[in-house]
Amino acid sequence: MAEEKRAEIIANEIIATEEVARQAATYASASDLSWVAGALTARREAIIDSWLAVTAAQPFHHGQRERAVADHIPELFDALVALLERAAPRWIEPGAPLDDAAVREAAELHAKMRVAQGLEPAHVSTEFRLLRQELWRTLREALPDGASLRDTIGAQILLNDALDGAMTLALTALTAQITQVREEFLATVVHEVRRPLTVMRGNAALARRLLGRPEPNMAQVDILLGRIEEATTQMNALLSTLVELSQAALGGFALNLTSGDLAAIVEGTIAQAGPGAARVRLIVAPGLDTTGRWDIERLPQIFSNLLENALKYSPAATPVTVTIAGEGEGFVCRVTDEGIGIPAEELSGLFARYRRASNAVSDGIEGLGLGLYLCRALVEMHGGRIWASSPGRGQGVTMHVALPRVVE
Repeated sequence: MAEEKRAEIIANEIIATEEVARQAATYASASDLSWVAGALTARREAIIDSWLAVTAAQPFHHGQRERAVADHIPELFDALVALLERAAPRWIEPGAPLDDAAVREAAELHAKMRVAQGLEPAHVSTEFRLLRQELWRTLREALPDGASLRDTIGAQILLNDALDGAMTLALTALTAQITQVREEFLATVVHEVRRPLTVMRGNAALARRLLGRPEPNMAQVDILLGRIEEATTQMNALLSTLVELSQAALGGFALNLTSGDLAAIVEGTIAQAGPGAARVRLIVAPGLDTTGRWDIERLPQIFSNLLENALKYSPAATPVTVTIAGEGEGFVCRVTDEGIGIPAEELSGLFARYRRASNAVSDGIEGLGLGLYLCRALVEMHGGRIWASSPGRGQGVTMHVALPRVVE
């Protein structure tokens, strides 16, 4: 009897679920929703601006409006409204958002841009939920007087269906892009690890052979051991970078805040830049007090990465200029080179994890795409901001770092 009762309950649940689905389909297809598209179109700019404000306030955008700006959201909005408009009359069979070319293109482009910024699927999902929130708030305000329950529910179902379809497309594109980037990164890491290991193994074998001779040439052995030591240093630096990558991904680093002098920190970093230090010129605004409170062990990591890039991506005969100026209650430091430059369309995504400029890759310049990602994490932990500017390919790059004078 118990089994029969359980089977009866399950059957009733299935019937109830099917009935809900049938009623939802009826509401969506039998309602005249021509007012929906009109209401959204009339308030287009206000909706997008409101969405931008609430999205910028999310932790993954660090409260920075310029990071939240999404060129493809207006296109996605227009594509969704067009879809709603076509599906609004009760005699029209609603189209599937997943089959709509304009919705698909805008959703996928938005997702790819967010990957370039280093966002995760959960972040993009949050953005779409916030867009749904803004759209539905507008529809509630625009609901016609005396609107029937059928039309109200139909509008909500139609809007949810369109947004769910767009979000599915975006997350599918996002996941595929993340998978591709991670696979490329793994291949690069394997290559970078093998290189010093090959050097160590080859030189160790040569040293063993020399030491096996009756009268080994110890000067040659010393050279080989020096190469092994250098390769070990490279391996340690790579592993340290990977550890810091994990720390940044898991929520950042603990800052040890002490008083320091920004100009002295930058000057010390330049002095440790090796032979390339002779190319670097430091300019501090006259009379500027550059003292403040930061993690004076972490700041050199930021400027070391920026200097290393400036020297690596520019010809050996060209200068690298570092400037420090006051701005508001803090400072702006700029590192400028005359190197390969960065395409304008790639500037916003340059600080994402694993991201490298396309011309750096095509020119065969080696790198992991982690340095600027770690720089951004460290700068933002100090309450600052980092961004890049470039006139274009072959015209150099300027890296801008804005820091408060005092980090609390």
